[in-house]
Amino acid sequence: MSAHFTPSRRHSWNGGRTCPDPDQFRRQADHAHQVVRQRKDPQAETAFKKAIELDNLLLSAYMNLGQVYLTAGKTDQAVKEYEAVLAKNPKVLQAHMLLGIIHEGRKEYDKAA
Repeated sequence: MSAHFTPSRRHSWNGGRTCPDPDQFRRQADHAHQVVRQRKDPQAETAFKKAIELDNLLLSAYMNLGQVYLTAGKTDQAVKEYEAVLAKNPKVLQAHMLLGIIHEGRKEYDKAA
């Protein structure tokens, strides 16, 4: 299992809280990572969405869903996921960086700053 998803451990990406059902979330997160590794983007999208349903404050699931969208060329959807992360925790540097890269690629320099 990826160290990235450890719902029983408190971390800043989910506001220091734990998942209500860590075992169910862990299974869903593991499944999502497995389908990402197998390059099955539609299944990964579904799996990360399910993980978000299980714990909508676990920001790493939003970040990973955004990455699935970026990989698939769905930048508008990726932007929505990264903005959702920042709405919940404006200190997530990776979300800021990825949004900046997307906006720079679109020549939206005023948004990239």
